Amino acid sequence: MINAIKAEILKLQRKKLWLIIGISLLIYFLCILGTMSDGMGNINGRDFRSFLIDPYILILFSHSIAVGIFGISMFSNEYRDKTMGQLVLASVSMFRLFVAKITVLLIFSVVLMLGFVVEIILCGIVLGYQEITSFNILLTLTFFMQSAVMLILGLLPVIFIGILSKRNTILPITSLFLYLMITLLPSMGIIKIDNDIMAYIYPFGGAVTLQRDFLYYFMPADFTGWITPTTNTLLCLFCLIAFSIAFSILSIYYLKKKEL
Repeated sequence: MINAIKAEILKLQRKKLWLIIGISLLIYFLCILGTMSDGMGNINGRDFRSFLIDPYILILFSHSIAVGIFGISMFSNEYRDKTMGQLVLASVSMFRLFVAKITVLLIFSVVLMLGFVVEIILCGIVLGYQEITSFNILLTLTFFMQSAVMLILGLLPVIFIGILSKRNTILPITSLFLYLMITLLPSMGIIKIDNDIMAYIYPFGGAVTLQRDFLYYFMPADFTGWITPTTNTLLCLFCLIAFSIAFSILSIYYLKKKEL
């Protein structure tokens, strides 16, 4: 398995990976600037934890888009470069291939989030936010690292669509944007869906809900402004893991079908 992961990393070295990471981090930085612009006149004395909340939603969706597109391209490149057929002929295990790619995708997600954490801490120091303590830095790191992992689980259905689409990336990328928008539509009043129900039956909604609950339990209420979570956190986590396993099995099954 280690060799399979190394092989995937070597493939990415030819794909201008650092350029992708650099562009993503620039977008994250712009998200930070955009969310703090309204409070520029009232920064001194503000707790750093309030600064953590400000760009939360924008970063969540920006990160999901970057990771989702990257994950889709990892599988579509195998078909575009005509290497999938070679893997089949070489009797490469599709289970190992899938796990290796998801592991690399997870590493990519963690690296991006680490970059964002560095950005938000440096911005907090430069702008004069208070309480930038080791505890609050650890809190920031812990929250965004679990976000990096949780969002991968929530994006597996879109990765599955990418596997089914083979070389076609337009359909899965379009599906990615629609998939992410479903989380926003109820809060915008466009469609009437109970957010708590979505947490159980909609993987990305479950991932977002678990992150919201994490912030509620680990940060004072006056920072988040959220009421007590009404979802069953353990049930939400169970549903997210169950959906992740189901879509992983489906992905491996369709990867094994030679006609794909």
